Order: sequence, then C-alpha cells, then structure tokens
Amino acid sequence: MPRLPADTAVFPPHDHVFEPQNNEFQSAASSRGRLFSNPYAQGFHHGGATSQMYEQELKFPPVGHDSFEENVEIELPDIRNYVPPKTDVDAANALTALYRTHCTSLIDSIRYCKEKQFYRLFTSFHGTLTVPVQKLFAHPDIAPWIKECDWLMYQKMIRNVSQLTLQVAPPTVLRFLDTISKSLHTHISKVFQGLPLHVLEAKLEPATLFAHLLHRMLRVNSTAHAAAVMLMVDQNRDQMWSDWVMFVNAKRIMESELPDCGYEEVYKILTQEIRGLLLPLNTPWLDNGSYYQESASNSGNGNASNETVIDRLAAFLAGLPARFPHAKTRTLLQCISAIGSAAIREITVENGMSYGSWWITKVFVDEMSLWLASLGGFLDHKPPNFNHPPLSPGVVDGPLDSAMMNGGSGSNNDSRYSSIGADFTTNQSFMTTVDDTMQGTGPSENESKF
Repeated sequence: MPRLPADTAVFPPHDHVFEPQNNEFQSAASSRGRLFSNPYAQGFHHGGATSQMYEQELKFPPVGHDSFEENVEIELPDIRNYVPPKTDVDAANALTALYRTHCTSLIDSIRYCKEKQFYRLFTSFHGTLTVPVQKLFAHPDIAPWIKECDWLMYQKMIRNVSQLTLQVAPPTVLRFLDTISKSLHTHISKVFQGLPLHVLEAKLEPATLFAHLLHRMLRVNSTAHAAAVMLMVDQNRDQMWSDWVMFVNAKRIMESELPDCGYEEVYKILTQEIRGLLLPLNTPWLDNGSYYQESASNSGNGNASNETVIDRLAAFLAGLPARFPHAKTRTLLQCISAIGSAAIREITVENGMSYGSWWITKVFVDEMSLWLASLGGFLDHKPPNFNHPPLSPGVVDGPLDSAMMNGGSGSNNDSRYSSIGADFTTNQSFMTTVDDTMQGTGPSENESKF
C-alpha cells in the first residue's frame, strides 16, 4: 500500500494512552511459528549453510506494558555461566567489556538513525579483538551467550522504536528502519562469514526476529496512516456504522468463522462495541426490531473524538487476549482476520457503500494484531536461569568482578578493551519526542537529521 503523506494523518498526542476496558490481564497461550531467514531470496531454499527458518513465538504483550525505554544501558548475561573450563579471566573480561560497548553503540545508532555507523559497528567489531579474545569468541560454548546478548540488545532497540508505531514519523526515519529490516540478515552473514557456523547462527537468529519486527511495525505505521485519513471523515464513519447495522448478521458470521468457543463474548463485541470504536457518530441505533438495539443506552457519543479512532482500535486489540484467555495466540489472530473478512463480505454482497472504508480499517486491524503478537513474543524471551553457581574461569584466584560484568572492563578499564571507539554523542533522538529535531554526528545522505 503506498504511504500517504505524513501530514495528512492526524494522530493523538504521544502522551495520550487509551486503556482497554478490562485491566485485568490473563495472557492468551502463546503460539509457535516460523520465520524465513531471508524472505527476499528466490525459492524456498536460499542455499548456504545457515538455517532457512527460525522459530518465532507469538504472544500478545500484557495490557498497559511500557515498551518505551530511554536508558540505553544494557546488562549482559553472566559470561561465567557459558565459558569453557580453564578460560583466561582477562580474555573473558575483555570480551564482556567489548561486547557490552558494541551492543550499547548499536542501540545508540538506532536511536539516532545513524545508518553508516550502524553497519560499520558490525564490520569493525571483530578487528578490535586480540587473539585470545577471538579464540574465546569463536568457542562453541560462547555461542549461546552471544545469542542471549544480541537478543537483549534487540529487545532494547525494538522498545525504543516501537513508540513510532502509531506516530507520524519523518520519512527519513522510516526509510532507515526499512533498510535495516531488509538488509540486516545479509549484512551480518557477510561480515561474520569467516567465523564458525555456530557463531554466525547465534548472531543471525535474534537479528532475523528483530528485522521481522521492524517489517511488521512499518506495515502498521503505513496502514495506520491510510486508515486515519479515511476515519477522520465523519461521513465515512457514519456510513460504515449504517452498513454494519444493515448488512452484518453477527450470528451468521459466528456460525461460519468461530471455533467452538467464545460465542457470547464475540456476540457482545459485534453487536455492542463496534459502534464505540467508530465514535463520534451522527447516526442512531437501528429502528426497533434489530438486535443492535440492546445497547442503545450506550449510544451516546460522549467525549470521543474522530482523532482518537486509531488509538481506540489499537487499545481494543491489545485487550482481546484478556477476554479470550484460553485461546492460543494463533487462533486469536485467525479469528480476528476471519471475522473481519466475513463482515466485509456481507457488506460487499449487499452492495454496501462503505466496503472500501471497512477494508482499509480491516487491513490496519490485521497488521496491528500481527505486530502486537510478534512484539509480545519477542519481548517475552529471557536468558536461561542457571540453577548452579556461575563457573569461574580457571587460571585465576577468584571470579570475574561483578562491576565489570555490567559496567566496565574490570582491570582493563583503561585499556583498548574498554571501548571500540564509536563516534556517537548524547544528542537528542526520536526517543525524546517525535516532533522535535533529532541530531547525530555526521549523518550521511541516508541518515536522519530532522
């Protein structure tokens, strides 16, 4: 779908949050899926030694979760749980310090949309390692640690950029994120191709999931623009509600689309709550005799604004898992899509004038649902919880310093291990506010400065 001009869509203020009616969240059961490692390659098998697909968990995030994170500091998993026996403490210290700085620099590059720096950090990382640290980095026992570190890093990244999902973001930012979503897998494969396969796989799995999330987020942003432009027009919403009441038979739709559960709750949504999502409306409930009459007491427009329709739809979708706690996430996604399609079919068959408006709204609803399920599953991942004391590297008289593990490089704090020389500064980023000017150090023609 072509992207509409950003200034044609009106979104609510960033600090205006719409909460679903049900604040008691009981998460729906998660579902498993598969992501292609390179969806842009021709054929089902793209060749190469790395995995063709990676497992993805689908799970809606908790209601009211705060995905935004201003702090770029990252706490890495304890490397002592992963190191092989007789590991040199200096090599472990150095690897922890270097990798922590590497991850922090990448997070910062995302915050300030520094495209060249983002890709350069991958390229320059391996050259900063001494021979002992290189050997430790390439050891099979360290591969799980690399994957967990990267997963935590990408979780911070997606929390930072997720605030743009329903905002009017500058085109430069959207192009930057789109470029990463399409090229991250290829870039990492090229940069780390000389390392053992287990290292490459450890780098590619969380990167592939992160790129997929960026793809999902950008699709939501694009469809939200289109839906907002259409839903801002009062006549469009009035016609949508009129056609819904006239042509959509909730019971027929449930008969054809629902599994053997959730009928009463879905009936309530289709007959009582759809109107509230479209407010303010100038059309009343249908004449006596329609089952849409049963909620006439709630038909007032209240303080609803046409500028908040998108946020109301998003909050409604976020609250659905709490209303169907026994449904698996994949089942819930399929029911959302199927019921929407069935309703639009009814309106289309009856020559309803609003079928185009309903279709644009459905596309946004489907994309938003997929984004929420993908985001929640990715953020739900946590490093394994080791029940045994972490292994202290041999050849030393004590364990790794705890301050070094997440705050520095211990005795190497002033050595070359303490930094990889990332050229970023603490300027303002899009994390502060979407509408303010974002600056970076030396942006290229592909980097954001707005």
